[in-house]
Amino acid sequence: MSSVNQSIADQLEALARSLAGQRDQKFRTRAYFNAADGIRKHPEEIKSGEQAERDIRGVGKTTAERIDEFLASGSVTLESRGEARTPDLDKDAVIIVFTKIYGVGPKTAEKWYQQGYRSLDQLASLYLQMTSAQQLGYQYYLHLQFRISRDEIDLMTPLFEQVVKDYKFLICGSYRRGHRTSGDIDLLIEGTNYPGDNERILAQVVGLLVRRNFILGALAHKNNKFMGICRLSGKHNVRRIDILVTPPKNWAAASLYFTGSKELNILMREAAQLKGMRLLSSTETAYFRFFVPQCSGISPIHSITESLCLG
Repeated sequence: MSSVNQSIADQLEALARSLAGQRDQKFRTRAYFNAADGIRKHPEEIKSGEQAERDIRGVGKTTAERIDEFLASGSVTLESRGEARTPDLDKDAVIIVFTKIYGVGPKTAEKWYQQGYRSLDQLASLYLQMTSAQQLGYQYYLHLQFRISRDEIDLMTPLFEQVVKDYKFLICGSYRRGHRTSGDIDLLIEGTNYPGDNERILAQVVGLLVRRNFILGALAHKNNKFMGICRLSGKHNVRRIDILVTPPKNWAAASLYFTGSKELNILMREAAQLKGMRLLSSTETAYFRFFVPQCSGISPIHSITESLCLG
């Protein structure tokens, strides 16, 4: 990724975080975050706001003006658009670093900042007060900032084939979408149509991966979904991994959900809302299901995922 794109994305995230919590800025905050994500993924260097607005989904006119402002001056301000105040970029930079620790949200990062913490090193004194997930995120902070190459995930595949040998599995997420890098590993496993079996299968798979020294720790574990950190070998960085076990009858919907992208899942939710429905994802059912609130007594509809997406 271009260093220019990285700098633009960082500045837009700083703007978003400085607006967070202001009710009247809710949509603008989300727009800045989405634009920053799109800019980081864009393969070409951004040279103008017009280019970004034309080529990157989620970049609108206001964000394009911000990009031009940054390219011209090296910084962006809130007051130029009447957005209440000029952000404290030093503070925003600290908040961004803190919230990149797994399990740390804006409120916790803000609390730490108000308590006088300004760096990762200083947070060491809070280590014992952190949750177990935050401790892992803090311990492996630098590792988890790097994306995972397709080649590295390919090297993991033989291990998955050995451990999940009795069940069908699929590596989803950015990897399945054909991207050159991924933020984490999304492993989907087809279990049985009995929920209790799927919890057992997940525990078995995770246990085997722990014994192979692949999984290093758990971030969250509920029903048939596991979120943790893993490492292929001492030569590789520590990575994030999500494992989901789904019943065979829900395989198609689950693979769509677990493949994403995040934007697609948001669009599906919005499409459901336009049809007077709700789109739910549950670790208990491990797939997307649609619920029609105005029709009592009707079971969730499991087979219309594609029709909703395609209109």
